[in-house]
Amino acid sequence: MLEEGKAAEGHVFNLGHGVLPETDPDVLLRVVELVHAGL
Repeated sequence: MLEEGKAAEGHVFNLGHGVLPETDPDVLLRVVELVHAGL
């Protein structure tokens, strides 16, 4: 999925589903940073 996505002009990454209230916000921040970095 990641390799195929690199060829796309853009994409939507949504954290809306499946994030539990007790999820560490720092973990979510790191995920968003990785998505923005293209990893």
